[in-house]
Amino acid sequence: GEAMDMVVENAHKSSDFVTEKAKETEKEVVSMTEKAKDFVVEKAGEAKEFIVIKAGETKDLTTDVSKKTAKYIGDKAAEAKEAILPPKT
Repeated sequence: GEAMDMVVENAHKSSDFVTEKAKETEKEVVSMTEKAKDFVVEKAGEAKEFIVIKAGETKDLTTDVSKKTAKYIGDKAAEAKEAILPPKT
């Protein structure tokens, strides 16, 4: 009977060990999944910010070019007007 008791006890121990390891593995997997999720969310956030910043920069650049173009056309128009009209005396 003693040998049998040992076998039964060992079976319990190994069963507990397996259960414990399974729980640990599960926790690790969950943790890794969470980290991966956070990483993806973080990167997506960064990408979004980057796109927003770039879009903003492009808009500023476009606005700047438009302003410069408008000013250039305005200047040229003024020059042309001066060339056509005789100078005021």
